[in-house]
Amino acid sequence: MRISKIEAFALVSPMLEEHTCFTSYGRKSTVASLIARVSTDEGIVGIGETVCNPFVERSLPTLGMALALVKDCLGPALLGENPFDVRRLHWKMDQAMSGNLNVKAAFDVALYDIMGRKLGTPVYNLLGGNCYGRTEFHYDIDFPGHFGFLDTPKAMAELAERCVRKLGYKHYSIKLGMPGEPIERDLERIFMVLEAIGPDVPLHMDPNTEWGLEKTVKVFTKIRGRNISNVHQPVPAWDIDGLATLTRMFPEIPVYADESVFEGYLAELLHRRAVPAIAFKPLQSGGYYPSMKIIGACEHAGVGVYMNGAASTNVAVTASMHLSLALGPLRAWNLAEEDDRPGYSAVHLKLKKPHLVVKGGCRTEGRTLTVSAGPGLGIEEINEDLLKKAQSVTLS
Repeated sequence: MRISKIEAFALVSPMLEEHTCFTSYGRKSTVASLIARVSTDEGIVGIGETVCNPFVERSLPTLGMALALVKDCLGPALLGENPFDVRRLHWKMDQAMSGNLNVKAAFDVALYDIMGRKLGTPVYNLLGGNCYGRTEFHYDIDFPGHFGFLDTPKAMAELAERCVRKLGYKHYSIKLGMPGEPIERDLERIFMVLEAIGPDVPLHMDPNTEWGLEKTVKVFTKIRGRNISNVHQPVPAWDIDGLATLTRMFPEIPVYADESVFEGYLAELLHRRAVPAIAFKPLQSGGYYPSMKIIGACEHAGVGVYMNGAASTNVAVTASMHLSLALGPLRAWNLAEEDDRPGYSAVHLKLKKPHLVVKGGCRTEGRTLTVSAGPGLGIEEINEDLLKKAQSVTLS
C-alpha cells in the first residue's frame, strides 16, 4: 500500500456567539482548521486535523502558511510512501521542514486513521488499547461570551452555581489573567467561583502565563487550603525557575506546565522535576507518534501527563480522544459546554452549523466523552460540501 494523494483544506468554522473563546491571549470567534486527507492506492482514505490560529496559540502558522507547507514540503515527502512506516515518515517530514508540529500532526493522525481502517480496528488499539472506555471533561466557566472572563466575577460565579445545580459536572475550569488587570480582580473571580461551586468540587485554573511568579505567589498564598485541582502555566513558558519555585513552595497546589511544553522546554522540565505534571495537546506536539514519546519520557521521569483539548471540529476531538482512551489517566478539558445532550460532540456544538463530521467520531455520554468503535478514527461521513468550498491544495 502506497500514499497516492495528499489533500489539505483550509476550513474556517465560526463559533456560536455564546461559545466565543476568551483567554489572556485575546478573543477567538472562529476555529481555523487545516484538514488533512491522505489517500492510498488501495482506496483507503485517512483524515486528520490541526488548528491554526497564531493569535491564540502564538507559535502556530496561519492557514495560508500551513497550505504552503503542505504543498512545498510535507506533500512531496509523503507521496509514494507506505503509511505504516510512521517513524520513517516523521523523519522525512522533519527533513522537509523543521518545527510546525501542528501541521505534521494532521498528517500523522491521517496515517493512523489509514492503518486502523486497513487493519479493521480503532486507532486506540494501535496506541495501547481502550483502557478506560470514556474520559471525563471539565466545564469551562469562561467560554460563553456573555459570561466570559472579560465579564464580571459575579457573572462567572452565577454561571458556575447554575452549572453545578443544573448539570452536576465534577470538575470546573476557569480562565484568568486578563492583561493589564490587577491581580485582585482574579482573586475576586476565584473566590466567588469557589463559593459558588462549593468545597467538594475541585477548581482548575489557567492564567495562560499571564501572572508571573510574584503575582502567582500572592494568589497561592491566599488560596491555600481550598479545593484547587491544578493551575496551568501561571508564569511565562521560559520561566522554568518560576515553575520549580512554585512547586517547592506550594506542593499542595499542583502546577502543570503547558506552554513550556510546546515551546520546547520539556527536557528541562523533566530533568529538574520542576512540575508534578505537564499538560499538552497532542495536535500541537506532532500527532500520535511524537506524543507517545513525550508520554513515555514523562512516565520514566515520574511526571504526570494531563491532556488538553481546544475548540476544533470533531475530527481533532476524536483524534485526541483515541489517545486519551488508550493511555488511561488523562483527562480532556476545554471540551465541555452547557448543551449536555447525549450523542453529540461537546466541541462540535460550539461551532455554527453545518458541521464537518456528519456521522461517527467522538460523542458525549452524560459528562463523559467516548468514540465510535469503528475502524480508524471511527468517522464514517464528513460534509464534502464544506471541503469543496474551502481553499485547498492537492498533490498526486
